[in-house]
Amino acid sequence: MSSYQAAGIPIKCVKYENLISDPYRTVSRMFPHVGVSLDLVDTALQAMECDSHAGLSYSKENRKNHPDWVETEAAIRRCNKVLQVFNLPDLQSDFVMGGTL
Repeated sequence: MSSYQAAGIPIKCVKYENLISDPYRTVSRMFPHVGVSLDLVDTALQAMECDSHAGLSYSKENRKNHPDWVETEAAIRRCNKVLQVFNLPDLQSDFVMGGTL
C-alpha cells in the first residue's frame, strides 16, 4: 500500500474502530472513493450485520457465548511475530495509515 501511495494512487484506509463506532458515516465516506452509489449504504449496513467469521473461534456468536475468552500471552506473541514479518505494528499499537477514514 505504501508503494501505491508513493506512486500517487489515491488509497483510503478504513480504520476498524471507526467502522464499528459509526458505520453509516464511514461507509458513506468510503463509497464515493470507490465509485459505489450512496443509494447502497443501507444495503452495506445490513450486510455488516452478518458475521463474516461465523464458525471460527472469534466469531461474534462464540464471543457472546464465551465472555470469559481472553487473549493468552502465547497467542499475542504468535500474532505479533506474524505482524513483524509484514513490518506492521504489534497488537497493542494503534496502526494508522495516511488517508484513513
